[in-house]
Amino acid sequence: MKKNTVTFLLLLIQIFTFGQEKLLKDLDNDGIEDIIYMDSIKSTIVCKLSTQKFKAIFSKPIETLNTMSGVVLTKNGFEFFNDWMRAGNKNQFR
Repeated sequence: MKKNTVTFLLLLIQIFTFGQEKLLKDLDNDGIEDIIYMDSIKSTIVCKLSTQKFKAIFSKPIETLNTMSGVVLTKNGFEFFNDWMRAGNKNQFR
């Protein structure tokens, strides 16, 4: 029973950790967190800055967006990654 509880808790933590669709980070250094996420329908990166009154800023469409793509936070900004089998790329935005 204890083993099942620990397994359930680990799975629950993993869902909350990797299930994040939107990232929050202060990109424009004004003390208010900004929003970054991937729009898989339009194949774009979306960034909403507080200094722009959270108006959506879209990247150009990404041609080869797959299920192993996303954005993660870095020390100075965020990183877009697009992995496919043994190939892929990473782009860092500061």
